Amino acid sequence: ERRLERRLIAEFEETVDALLAELTPANVAQATAIVKLYLEIRGYGPVKEQAAAKVRDQIRAALADFCTAPRAAA
Repeated sequence: ERRLERRLIAEFEETVDALLAELTPANVAQATAIVKLYLEIRGYGPVKEQAAAKVRDQIRAALADFCTAPRAAA
């Protein structure tokens, strides 16, 4: 369980770095929604592992949309 938590911290930091690289005033709400997905990872043992897997899939999809969305001029 501790290994999962350490991996989640690293993944969170990578996600934030990716979001900051593409952040504009127009997509701040979308970036905030992606970061908030991590708050859905709760529980212990297998429950937490299932929640992490579900959230990881959601974050991957949301990041793909975020990074491919056209950038608005800042």
